[in-house]
Amino acid sequence: MAWPYQVDTESLKTEILGYLEKHPEAQDTLDGVLQWWLVRNRVMAGLNGLQAALAQLESEGEVARVTGNDGQQWYRAARRSKVEPEGNCTRETGHE
Repeated sequence: MAWPYQVDTESLKTEILGYLEKHPEAQDTLDGVLQWWLVRNRVMAGLNGLQAALAQLESEGEVARVTGNDGQQWYRAARRSKVEPEGNCTRETGHE
């Protein structure tokens, strides 16, 4: 079965060379290059975008950020009641 997604070889080359520039002693298997050099790099880049998106949604009143008893920041729909989370929240319901 053929791979259904387009692969941009030039972008991959740029990412690989960028990783090697930051980590000149790096060496890994094909799976390691995928997992550690590419995926991890993309996740970290996406994290910056995620933080920016959440901040914008919060400033627009769409998302509320609250601090739980555990000190962590929790995000939820701004239209929910303003009850603060208690203890450790779950991803599904927002409460234990």
